[in-house]
Amino acid sequence: MALATQSIQWKPRKQGGTGQALLLVHGIGNAAAGDYNFLLPHVKAALGAKAENVAVYSLYYDAINDWFKTKTDLEAAIGSLKKWLGAQYGGIVANVAAEVVADVFWPILSSSAREAIQTAYLAQLQRLVLDGIDAGFPPDYQKISIVCHSLGCFHTYEALHRCVNDASQHLHPVADGVRFKSVVFMASPVQMIRTVADAISFFVHDGLAVLKKEGLSGPVALTPSGTPVSLVEKWVSLTGALDPVGGHLFRHKLDWAYMNVPARNGFKGQDSKIDAQDWLNVQTEAELRDCLMSVLSTRQAGQIPLNDPHSWGDYIKRHTAELEGLLCV
Repeated sequence: MALATQSIQWKPRKQGGTGQALLLVHGIGNAAAGDYNFLLPHVKAALGAKAENVAVYSLYYDAINDWFKTKTDLEAAIGSLKKWLGAQYGGIVANVAAEVVADVFWPILSSSAREAIQTAYLAQLQRLVLDGIDAGFPPDYQKISIVCHSLGCFHTYEALHRCVNDASQHLHPVADGVRFKSVVFMASPVQMIRTVADAISFFVHDGLAVLKKEGLSGPVALTPSGTPVSLVEKWVSLTGALDPVGGHLFRHKLDWAYMNVPARNGFKGQDSKIDAQDWLNVQTEAELRDCLMSVLSTRQAGQIPLNDPHSWGDYIKRHTAELEGLLCV
């Protein structure tokens, strides 16, 4: 299967370019070329006046997802897993799992599917670094950031650990000088995946970074003298108190599902932010009154303007000012 990597011409160094790039990695559900377009205005707003100096890439792996779902007979295994989740964690969690199980858990069960996604992800990172070199920026002068959402956080976590553990990918912080300025995880299911994958370890193939015995960790490599070098300078987690994929249920943090990566072995640790979030999309008392009057008069609950607590665009909009500092020089 041919890999379709995205290549972008960076603003050259000799023309005042600053060597900045951003990779967007989508989450649950299908996404094809062009499906990120709704996000770009929010991303540009976050980048501010410096947006023209940032090459913005998007990773599309859904064609690989669909291909493997049609080629791999995992329906029975996934059905059994959903029933097991319901018995272990209750109906609400089982319903949440049902929404993500096809896209999240089948790569855990299928090592070939997982390898295909990782190959596509790493090929895109390699292409991004090469684009920077073509613009006159060696890897150690490049300022690369990643913003990932939902399932994309899992694929990002695995890819980053692959960078430090597999030097043949030429994305190593010591051997190749590749480092990431910041990686922002939005509504990460990484800990949820670790919990479930560990519980069904007899079904799971070896090789998942999320299943390391010591727990979740940042990707760190060692110099020949033994000095640790972190692949990621700033590791940031953003989620919401109403977002079950990010480890919360009705403002209650679920320790078994919330991603928390501690400082360890030269990794500085995670910078965490949990949004309060509201169910209703109303800004003023008058809007709330009008909303309630409309519902009472029409008897139609569908008139209520509800927020989507898992919306990627809303996460970006809520953190515009912070993202500019994280993603731009």
